[in-house]
Amino acid sequence: MGPFFWWGGMWVFPLIGFSMMLFMMYIFFGPKGLVRRYFLNDTHDIKAEALHSIDQPEDILNRRYASGEITREVFLQMRKDLYNQ
Repeated sequence: MGPFFWWGGMWVFPLIGFSMMLFMMYIFFGPKGLVRRYFLNDTHDIKAEALHSIDQPEDILNRRYASGEITREVFLQMRKDLYNQ
C-alpha cells in the first residue's frame, strides 16, 4: 500500500463510485436522457394530431375571424364558400 492509504485515503474510492453512479443515472434519466429520448418519446403523435387539426380550413377561418383579421361579412362569405364546394 502506498502513502495514499496511510493518510486515510480509502474514503475516496466509495466517493468516486457513488459519483460515477450518479453521473450514469443522469445520462440515462436526466432531462434529455437516453431513456426519455428513445423509449418514452410519444410527443410525435401528439404533434401530428395537433398539426392535422390546425390545417383544417374551418379552423383557420375561425381563428382569423376570432383574431379580428377578417370581418363578419367576409367570414360568412368564406364559410359559405367552404361548405358549398
